[in-house]
Amino acid sequence: MKYLTRLCYNTDGWKKPSGVAQAREVKGSYTRQFGFGHEEWMFRDEWVVDGWRYAFVQGVNKSRKRLLKNAQPFDLHLFSIEPKSKRRYVGEIKEVECLSDQQAQGTLELFRGNGWFQTMCEEIAELGHDPENLGHEKYAPFVFNIRFRLDNVKLYDTDEYSKAGDPIIERCKRYQLYSVVVQGDQTSGIRRKPAGKDFITIPKIKSTSKTVTYQRTFEHARMQEKLLQHLMGVYPHEMVRAEREYIDIAVETEDSLILYEIKSDILPRSVLRHSIGQLLEYAYHAQARKKDIKLVAVGRQPLEVEDAEYLDLLRDKFILPLSYLCVPLD
Repeated sequence: MKYLTRLCYNTDGWKKPSGVAQAREVKGSYTRQFGFGHEEWMFRDEWVVDGWRYAFVQGVNKSRKRLLKNAQPFDLHLFSIEPKSKRRYVGEIKEVECLSDQQAQGTLELFRGNGWFQTMCEEIAELGHDPENLGHEKYAPFVFNIRFRLDNVKLYDTDEYSKAGDPIIERCKRYQLYSVVVQGDQTSGIRRKPAGKDFITIPKIKSTSKTVTYQRTFEHARMQEKLLQHLMGVYPHEMVRAEREYIDIAVETEDSLILYEIKSDILPRSVLRHSIGQLLEYAYHAQARKKDIKLVAVGRQPLEVEDAEYLDLLRDKFILPLSYLCVPLD
């Protein structure tokens, strides 16, 4: 699903509060009352964990229950309202995931541990506002409500404004999710429109990609801990090790070596996409393995039928000793 949503006004690339959002809001809004928006750290690139960026989007906040029930990634197209009511297209993010209560709390604890949350509070205070309002119970009970991979982010030039006749000028004012069709995008045709939904057509814009460095996520750590305990029970007399030579978990038996690569993406196909290359490198690149190798991609959701067929094809066509294991996050 593709959505368009509004970000609060920011002049620092949504890396920190810029102090300009308050004047652009209507009376009674969160940003008008407290002087900053939760979205103002959205693209703080150095705050990346295992390839994931954690952030907050008010439009998602209002649709959170529905998104969690659907339990599928979605694409976000972003815009902001600047002085003189100009609509600026900010960028797009593919395969965004909505955070559960547990994930949101775990992310906050991670940010506290890394000192990032303290930095957020200090930057609010520097603008003369009260950081106690970060995570305000009425407006934003969770400081974070989404996560996305920064290599799925495309940001537009700063002069990408809506043109005359663009429907977002009259129809898109609130912080909510608007269902959209992107011009020239063959994957978002009329057949995908849900009943009762009014889609907005937006232009396809040339963009640039982001690159980042990674740490481990809260979700990854939980899955790794569960899997490690499980494997130690299955192989009580074998060598079970975590985080050796960049491998998430390795089990060494008398005649085989089993390598596990964990990815916490919702979609199993994304797990396979991101893990297969790493598993092959760990198993075969510049290595003289004397034991039989088994490769296991680990995700948090069971394989769909098409994913299982794809995995079977890889095993048969390329004779890969590859399998998939589901380790639920809960």
